[in-house]
Amino acid sequence: MGRFRNSWRTFAMAGLVLWPSLVAAQSRQVTGTVTRTDGGQPIAEALVSIVGTLTSSRSGADGTFRIQAPAGEVRLIIRAIGFTRKDVVLRANESSITVSLNEDVFKLDEVVVTGQATTVSRRSATTSIAVVSGDEISKVSSPTIENALNGKVAGINLQTNSGAPGGGIQMQIRGNTTILGASDPLYVIDGVIYSNTRINGGRASAVAGASVTEDDPVNRVADINPNDIASIEVLKGAAASSIYGSKASNGVVVIKTIRGKTGQTRANLVQRVGTFDLQRDLKSRNFGAGDVEAAVGLWGEGARPFFSGGAPQAFNLYEEVFGRNAVSYETVGDVSGGTETTRFFVSGTWKRDEGIADNTGASRQSLRVNIDQKVSNTVDVQVSSVFNRSLAQRGFTNNGNNGGTAGYALAYQPNFQSLLPVGGVFTGPTLGTQGPGANPVQTHRLSRNESETNRFTGGMTLNWAAVSSERSSFRVTAAGGVDIFDQADDVFTPNELFFEAVQTRPGTAVEQSGDSRQTNWNVNGIHTFRPTSGAWQSTTAFGVQLEDRQQKVTRITNTNLVPGQSNINQGTNPVVAETFQKERTLAFYGQEDILLL
Repeated sequence: MGRFRNSWRTFAMAGLVLWPSLVAAQSRQVTGTVTRTDGGQPIAEALVSIVGTLTSSRSGADGTFRIQAPAGEVRLIIRAIGFTRKDVVLRANESSITVSLNEDVFKLDEVVVTGQATTVSRRSATTSIAVVSGDEISKVSSPTIENALNGKVAGINLQTNSGAPGGGIQMQIRGNTTILGASDPLYVIDGVIYSNTRINGGRASAVAGASVTEDDPVNRVADINPNDIASIEVLKGAAASSIYGSKASNGVVVIKTIRGKTGQTRANLVQRVGTFDLQRDLKSRNFGAGDVEAAVGLWGEGARPFFSGGAPQAFNLYEEVFGRNAVSYETVGDVSGGTETTRFFVSGTWKRDEGIADNTGASRQSLRVNIDQKVSNTVDVQVSSVFNRSLAQRGFTNNGNNGGTAGYALAYQPNFQSLLPVGGVFTGPTLGTQGPGANPVQTHRLSRNESETNRFTGGMTLNWAAVSSERSSFRVTAAGGVDIFDQADDVFTPNELFFEAVQTRPGTAVEQSGDSRQTNWNVNGIHTFRPTSGAWQSTTAFGVQLEDRQQKVTRITNTNLVPGQSNINQGTNPVVAETFQKERTLAFYGQEDILLL
């Protein structure tokens, strides 16, 4: 027995020593060229992969590629964006090949999601899936990805809360599916479930008479950098719920970010500069010299002095409130490259959009690092991470029942009385008792409505091609991720505002902290079987998923502030509120796809 054990150890040690040379002897280097069928021009960045393994390579600018292939006959799959896929059989005695691809006019060979870890070409998809490339998203600078999707996907409805900068868009994919609940789709970025929660900042608390639904919050999808996106898939059918559960009843938006590519290190730098201007305004009635009695009937005897010299001067009140057009800018830079075993993509963005009203604007700074590591011919790891800081200065727009917002107050303001200060003193916004008492120029210059968010999203995916052959394969995919953000809101309306001065406790300050934590992980097994005839194919997938979600919001509101003070403790009527939500989901799933004909 002892001799047997010693002999076994000897053979094991010899196997470990000889294994690298045996593997080298059973593999070969294959070179090739990928060209267009029409004209023969080379195709750059074409993906060449070996069926049954995780080995892949990409063609260079001249269309050439190199890949390490096992001995014997192998099958290569060549894909390129905008071209149809092609399968090529490489015989055992061949070491070079030339492949020509046809242009894919209808984009039927695009790979789309069909499950947690399964994909299929678009031509074979049984559900409605819309695909938007990253080039279409970043072609024109947009505040958020939802703005960039406008007009690019049929069947979705995008609604903007207001014109305030920083976000605030609702997306509906399948129409209204609930009366009281949210209608937003589920967002998944590089396998990580992404929170799109809206945390009310407290503006409604400062504008007395406004309801919570008028708070005009920012949706957190605004944190996504459109410049990092490689593709967006919108799952509109009911199959979205079968993949991600009931939380996907409103559809799913699957986002993939840019990954590094094999080849020389490449660096890109983009600088954009511009201004934002008022797109359109509502016209006001111009009063003539003979309209004095009509003006007095609307605004009282205080309007008569404006007609003492004949027809009063007409002011563009919308231009006075929304006439700011400071310079906005966006700086985007990225570095990418790698070898056949390690690829990387690093990007950074610094963006500042200036608002058209005083003390409004939105800024975003983000840093993304994506790394792909090939551990062996059967194992690879993908890591995605991004840190994002955003600041939204929303101002006071949209609705507000006491005139605390510009849109509501301007509807009651005659255009023969300017809203601008004279000698540093603001005049009353209205004459007599007609309409609410607020001056939008004063409100924006003296008040604050800001929301700062710091966010980290990271995930890792491990793929293992456990079994592979010409007819069948089995792979295991494990993925996990975390999405964390902290939102701090600061709202301040001082005593001297016209709509605050008439309150019982003038002056309001709101300080709020919102924390969101989401984690998710899943393990999946995928088996694919192809008969020798190739007439059909079956894909069996099964796995387990675990998700944890929690959100805590703490708000302090204080009124009757000391004049000239904005600190939360300088009032006499503090109100504290706190909410906490926690949810855990454990799910098991199975899925069978059969591709016939």
